[in-house]
Amino acid sequence: MRLKKLLLCSLTLLCVATPSYAQLWSGLLDPSRAVNWGAGYQGVEGGIPNRTTICSTFNPGATAAEINSAIAACPSGQVVFLNAGTYNLTSGLIFNNKDNVTLRGAGPNQTILNFTGNTGCGGPEAAICFFGNSGYEGAGNHTSTNWTAGYAKGTTQITLASVSGLSVGSIIILDQLDDTSDSGGVLVCSTISSPLACSYQGGSGAGRTSRAQEQRVKVVAITGSVVTIDPPLAMPNWRASQSPQAWWTGSHAEMDGVEYLTINNLNSGARHGITFFNAYNCWLKGIQNEKSLRANIELYLAGRIEVRDSYLYGVQTSGSQSYGVEFYQTSNNLIINNVLQTVTSPIQLTHDVGSVVAYNFMTDNYFTLSGGTWLQTSP
Repeated sequence: MRLKKLLLCSLTLLCVATPSYAQLWSGLLDPSRAVNWGAGYQGVEGGIPNRTTICSTFNPGATAAEINSAIAACPSGQVVFLNAGTYNLTSGLIFNNKDNVTLRGAGPNQTILNFTGNTGCGGPEAAICFFGNSGYEGAGNHTSTNWTAGYAKGTTQITLASVSGLSVGSIIILDQLDDTSDSGGVLVCSTISSPLACSYQGGSGAGRTSRAQEQRVKVVAITGSVVTIDPPLAMPNWRASQSPQAWWTGSHAEMDGVEYLTINNLNSGARHGITFFNAYNCWLKGIQNEKSLRANIELYLAGRIEVRDSYLYGVQTSGSQSYGVEFYQTSNNLIINNVLQTVTSPIQLTHDVGSVVAYNFMTDNYFTLSGGTWLQTSP
């Protein structure tokens, strides 16, 4: 397996500069616009747990339905364990609004999952899905309220016009209107029209039209209309003039992880190998993912996702939509100490704030267009 030579080494090649925190920003980036990733606000809160109690054990020959039933029935904080061998699965695996369960193999070169089917995952097909709910702003199935005070970068207390429907543990999304002019500070724009004409992406789809800036946070306390959040606000440009709001869609898959196995997507028909959809505080560790249609990993409406010590190899096409890790409307994720090989765009960031991509090795970034194929540089 390719993993034997490339994975689980102590990588020293970086895709970003060595983190020396405040010193790193001097002369490069105004500290008021930087996100301090030494405070532990990226990736799984408190770190990936080391779970030891096994609720179910499977051998090759087990079906996807059997494994999914075990995930759904597994008590909190326990492990569904897949012994060494090759599992031929005709449908996908899913953490369907299920919290605090780990799916673990015997090792990425020992437990091999060959998929010939997938799970719908609320829309974006995947071989393995972390799924909280199918809600998103573009579909209208959400609740929103005005955010009336508490805009300073680093604050953990905000004031909302209404807290009806919220409780401690809720995941909420903060956003505000895009800029209509350049003030000389942070500029957030997603329009193809004048006067800015800053993007060809537009402001549609799963997001809120003309509200490109977002951050996902957890509610940790509610006192009257004051909501205490974690992580703190990452951006310095939140302000009343942009009509900031908070919105939410329902429950999230939380504290779930997949560890130490290989996922082969060549015949799965899935757009993505692994999708995190309305998921929070979830992780991948020591996995190998191969040959997805579009992206090895998709972070979709997700926060505090951690991907570490893993090997992501190849996408079935090498065109303009060939990604290793694809972010869309996400925040405070951690992608660290991974190998990404033979992927056109190893990291694709869209509508993200506060995430860290560091200590990864990216190579062989093939790109094919109009009959020509060449290697392009990594981000």
